[in-house]
Amino acid sequence: MAIASIEVSLLEAGYLNSAIFQQKLATPMSPFPEFAARRSVWMWPPQKVITRITDTQGRVGISMTNGGAVVATIIRDQFARLLTGRDETKIDENWELAFRSILPFDRSGFAMMAVSAVDIALWDLRAKREGRDIAEMVGGRRAVALPAYTTTLAPERYATSPFFGIKIPMVAGPSDGETGVAENVDIIRRAREAAGPDRDVMLDAFMGWDVDYTLRMVEALAPYRVRWFEDPLPPTDIGAYVRLKREAGNAITLALGNFCFSLWDCRALIEVGVVSILQPDIAWCGGVTEALRIDQDARKAGLPIIFHNTSEQPWALSLSQALDTVKEVEYVDRDPGSMLHEMFQGSTGVIDGMVRTGKTVGNVLSQRVSDALVKF
Repeated sequence: MAIASIEVSLLEAGYLNSAIFQQKLATPMSPFPEFAARRSVWMWPPQKVITRITDTQGRVGISMTNGGAVVATIIRDQFARLLTGRDETKIDENWELAFRSILPFDRSGFAMMAVSAVDIALWDLRAKREGRDIAEMVGGRRAVALPAYTTTLAPERYATSPFFGIKIPMVAGPSDGETGVAENVDIIRRAREAAGPDRDVMLDAFMGWDVDYTLRMVEALAPYRVRWFEDPLPPTDIGAYVRLKREAGNAITLALGNFCFSLWDCRALIEVGVVSILQPDIAWCGGVTEALRIDQDARKAGLPIIFHNTSEQPWALSLSQALDTVKEVEYVDRDPGSMLHEMFQGSTGVIDGMVRTGKTVGNVLSQRVSDALVKF
């Protein structure tokens, strides 16, 4: 059983048209006025990358990640020529080959999204070959359903929902001064009112703050009992996280890892003791293979994992059901008319605030979506 071909397509799913990308939010680009108004004017290539690996028996493994033509180029021009003809069952070995082949030019970001794409497709191929899903392949399903929180800019929409918590993208950062502080406080106040006294409120600063501003927000938001602060600082500045945690102490809980692109990125946060909740994205951090390694480190450190954007990644849902480090999942509030909403939000099985495994990627690629794919 060998890899016969690796093909890549691009899907314009309206990613940058959603509300979260069309309004002013805190980002690393906030200090630059021409890019501060909305994420859509500077974010990565918006197309989803669909990877198909076909084996010599005609089976097809499918994955999806971000990065558009940048990631697709790495898969097509680097990985396809190196992996075609290799034993499809040696997933760890194929992961190592792909990773080593990118060392001369990258070890993170887009390159690891490409590694993730190939790895997830190989796991999907294995699932089809064995007639089992990922949860069954890694030890069995320990939970059929997992409690979910929602990430949204409209907290009032979830005032009566059964989700255990509401997470809010922050609207302002240091360059917005005291007006921005007030705007952040206002939306967290609204989230707390919507959540009531017994549910959680969290925030995501999307790497848009610095240490002093984060400490200011810790103080300003104290009355609203924010459960965690997610990615407030640039992920490369480990020293800043150490200072933040030292000065804020137990007043802040840090959920980090969305922008950890490997086990080593996660390990750096674990070793300095700044992270309380790990949130890697399986489609960015090296795929299922690397996620299982991250799980081992989290397990040793006694840290819980919540896979980023769980509800839109069938492999993340399945793996979450199998790993006892995962107790909760994320559900992203997409615009009802978006293709991503059509693909995933209606298929994940959200019942009473619990998310159940939804469709596989192959099943999700409906005729409408298939017609929108552009071969790269």
